[in-house]
Amino acid sequence: ERRLRASKLAGLHMISCIVIPQLADQDSAMLAMIENLQRENLNFFEEAEGYQNLIKKNGLTQEELARRLSKNQSTIANKLRILRLPKSVRERILHHALTERHARALLRLHDEKAQLSMIDKIVRDGLSVKATEILVEKELLRLYGEEEEVTEKDSKTEEESFIETIKSLIARRSELRCSVEESEENDYREIRIRFYSH
Repeated sequence: ERRLRASKLAGLHMISCIVIPQLADQDSAMLAMIENLQRENLNFFEEAEGYQNLIKKNGLTQEELARRLSKNQSTIANKLRILRLPKSVRERILHHALTERHARALLRLHDEKAQLSMIDKIVRDGLSVKATEILVEKELLRLYGEEEEVTEKDSKTEEESFIETIKSLIARRSELRCSVEESEENDYREIRIRFYSH
């Protein structure tokens, strides 16, 4: 409907379109919800709640939803995980405009009071996601002691393991003349690999 209005404003008389056959009410409602999820400017908690509603109302698995949204199943799983945070923690995260990656780092603290305290530290010190993850690791040791300490391997996120794999592969291929640069923003990490021809 928005594309139709935009086409009219652009003065177009013919447009390409796909005609969808008559759908059952359930399928139609699901398509409408998926369209809204992909179009509206939702915060990451609202997006996760939308995914959760789609799964519950339509009896979908995470894999089925991921396929319909053209996303990885791990992306859907990570989105749904942040809904485990208590309401007070979610509200504080949104109030201080922290990122989804900050929220995921807080999931490792299973105590609501500890999560709220960590948010105060993040805001006070302007902590990046990486700095937050390091501080959470220290807080876990303080709260639960040595026996709760996770191994280095277990503490790594899927993202960190992937990045380390890339760096390790490059290091092993000594014939490749290249450099690796890594930078971090509030909501993403960027890895740039430059290959040199001479």
